[in-house]
Amino acid sequence: MNTSASQQRSSRRSWPYFRTPLPIFLLVMLPVNGLMLFVLLSRSEDWQKWSAGLVHALSLYALYRGYLVRLAITETGVCLRRLFGSIELKWNEINQLGEYIPGGGLGATEYVYITKHDHPPAGKWDIDENTIQVQAQVGLLEHLKKTRAEAKNNS
Repeated sequence: MNTSASQQRSSRRSWPYFRTPLPIFLLVMLPVNGLMLFVLLSRSEDWQKWSAGLVHALSLYALYRGYLVRLAITETGVCLRRLFGSIELKWNEINQLGEYIPGGGLGATEYVYITKHDHPPAGKWDIDENTIQVQAQVGLLEHLKKTRAEAKNNS
């Protein structure tokens, strides 16, 4: 891997929930939503318009959840920033951080978790005031461990 690209990733302070790069997400979702817009604007059955509207709504939710929800890493802890509220965990409150595959399935998406509990999360939807999770990305877990170690040394 290119060293400068590796250093750039490790110096990031904010990470999106999804691991898929935004341009790839848009490359897939924009044509699908373009077709659904055509269905919405054309003379079609009501059920087709409803389903096209549902595709638009779910696509907007995926865009929000994947790219506007962000994990911010600071010297004092981590914060999952959302449009309506956020979850913040201080480094001294965190008991575990690691990477796992919910359900343990082959080919499933890996997640990085940060938790106050003494055990990993029960599943990928286990996100609350005690646990934060995002899809695993290159350099994220290492950056979390490094920042946590630096915070312990400075306190």
